Amino acid sequence: MLAEEGFTGLAQNSGAVGHDSDFLALPRYPLASIYANLDTARTKFASKAFAVQLVEPSSLVTDRRDPPAALKFSPGNYNFSQIACFAGGQALPIQWSESEPGLLNIRPDREFDGRRWRYICTAPDTESASFFWYSVQWIHP
Repeated sequence: MLAEEGFTGLAQNSGAVGHDSDFLALPRYPLASIYANLDTARTKFASKAFAVQLVEPSSLVTDRRDPPAALKFSPGNYNFSQIACFAGGQALPIQWSESEPGLLNIRPDREFDGRRWRYICTAPDTESASFFWYSVQWIHP
């Protein structure tokens, strides 16, 4: 309904905005609270959006505390081998599909607390000092 009316939505997760972004859930920059640091703001503003699609799950509302996710990355100015994903400041186990190039599976090895948490994937831009950034916001009702 919101898309039909031409609305744009803002999400609670951080990340960069690009042409492939979901315009009903655009990410924001983390510049408040513990992330309020002008020294790191330049890096955040220079971040770039991955050309990526969330393949699974279809809903980010979950009853699980360790939900798996599948992301489909299109080729870009990054190396697939340099993509790393994190949650709660710790690396997440990732596995690339051998049959489908660019398909990344995230299978957490721990459970997460709270009602909201996110998986963040990053990689350096091969042509600049910028980073690519994508996050998946989870909601546990």
